Amino acid sequence: MGILAFLPLIQFAGNSILALLAQTKTIPDGSVNLASQVESAFGPLIAALLSHQGAAADVLAGYGAVIGTLTSLKGVKAFDQATIDRINVYLTAAQNGTAAYLQAGKGFDPSLYGPTTPIA
Repeated sequence: MGILAFLPLIQFAGNSILALLAQTKTIPDGSVNLASQVESAFGPLIAALLSHQGAAADVLAGYGAVIGTLTSLKGVKAFDQATIDRINVYLTAAQNGTAAYLQAGKGFDPSLYGPTTPIA
């Protein structure tokens, strides 16, 4: 029985602790929701890493976890606009990274390149 079998138990324990902390007002309002969203983003990554599906699946799961986490963070009302703008920059970079990784997996496409201008 691998560690993957214990993942739901670990998630349940973590969610129970967060619920208790929220109920006692030990953590700010919205923390449980944010933690749940981040857990949902990282769950597939952990499962992919533990199931050894291969490097490509691991990388894509990693990008998915980052994108899901950043998307969740955008919803935090306590962040000022500068922080949201910085999150958007990171989110765009992660999305572009995902697209570039997928494109790289297709191999060289000469139609994407043109002649270069010599440096004088």
